[in-house]
Amino acid sequence: MNSILDRMINYNNICSLPSNTYVQKLANQARNGEGVLILTGEDLMKRNIEHEARQLQLHYNQHDIDSLTNEYWNSRLTLSQKNRFINLAKYINQIRNNKTIDLIVQINRPQITNTPFEYALFNGTSFYDDKITESSILPAGCSNSSLFP
Repeated sequence: MNSILDRMINYNNICSLPSNTYVQKLANQARNGEGVLILTGEDLMKRNIEHEARQLQLHYNQHDIDSLTNEYWNSRLTLSQKNRFINLAKYINQIRNNKTIDLIVQINRPQITNTPFEYALFNGTSFYDDKITESSILPAGCSNSSLFP
């Protein structure tokens, strides 16, 4: 089956970058938390092979696609072709990371804790409260003592 796929699939279609609409679709999936966690250049090329096989209405299994992807990626692509796929995958991953960072920045609910240490650890340290400042600077047991009047 691998040789049939290899003979019928158009090399130029596989080695060309996905269309802008497809990239936009992948970016939207990344924003929505769908799809692959971290996309690689090889993953993008594999999607091209799967798309080409569907267009030709070929019956294939995942092993055939994986084998053909490995063969093309390791033997047939030039370094510049690989770099284009890799850079596009990095761009899509960056979109996903930006979304994650935006969500992290929006975390503003204080955590419920039982001790001042837990509060400082999970909610940050407030330097406007004298007791917390003393406890973060002075050795344990020294605050409110006669050693430091």
